[in-house]
Amino acid sequence: MGEGETFFTVVGCMDGRIQKPLAELGTRLTGAEHPDTLTHPGMVGFLADPDITSTEVFERIVQGLNISTQGHKTKGVLVAGHEECLGYPVEDDNHRKTTVRAAEKIKHWFRKLDVHAAYVGREPSGLWTARVLPMEPGKEYLVNPSPTVN
Repeated sequence: MGEGETFFTVVGCMDGRIQKPLAELGTRLTGAEHPDTLTHPGMVGFLADPDITSTEVFERIVQGLNISTQGHKTKGVLVAGHEECLGYPVEDDNHRKTTVRAAEKIKHWFRKLDVHAAYVGREPSGLWTARVLPMEPGKEYLVNPSPTVN
């Protein structure tokens, strides 16, 4: 890692249309320059699954977050969902709620990290825009036991 380089982490879908808006939002929120990007088709639907901790993909996500937090000293995490998702094809309102639940899970597992929920949508102009979703303080979500987090 070069001197002065700063990082934030994006945990979201693999859809290429959302990567640039999330990188821009992450930089605005954290002041960091480079996104560490952990992707999986329909990521937030996957993260919201109560049985997630028993999967290899889950272990890879935790490994990626550990590398980002320890190696790159990530300045924050964006957990992102988006419109027109082929990996998690649900109504937008449901997708937003699931995105917040997924962000809450990551916040529970990585308590010291600044975690934000974000949603990317297509504007009438055709441009994709990322926005922060409100995470309700004190709202309880059913979460799995914390994974091994270094």
